[in-house]
Amino acid sequence: MMLTRKVKKKPSLVPKLSQVLKNPKLAFSWYLLSCFLYYKQSICILTDDEFDHLSKYILSEWNNFDHMHKHLICIDDLQAGTGYAIKYPLIVEHSAMKWYFAMSGNSTTK
Repeated sequence: MMLTRKVKKKPSLVPKLSQVLKNPKLAFSWYLLSCFLYYKQSICILTDDEFDHLSKYILSEWNNFDHMHKHLICIDDLQAGTGYAIKYPLIVEHSAMKWYFAMSGNSTTK
C-alpha cells in the first residue's frame, strides 16, 4: 500500500495585480521593483499588458500619493511605459530580488 501525503498549499503573500491597482502606493512599488528586475536582471515578472496597466494607473494617481522613491521616476517614463533610466538605490535592488523569490516560490537569495 502506497501512502500519499497531501501537501497543503501556502497562501500567496503576493497580491494580485487587480488588488494592486486599488492602491497607488503599492502600485508604485510594483512598478519600481518590476522595472529593476526587467532592466537590470533580465527577469520579466509582469506581462507587457500588466506593466502598461500599472504605468497608466500610477500616472492617473500621480498627485494622490507619496512614496519615498517617487523622485526616481519621471512622468515621461510613465507615459512612455519604461523604467530604463531609473537609478535604483540598494534598498530597491534588494527588495526587488526578495519580491521575485517570493513570487517564484524560491526562498534562495542572491
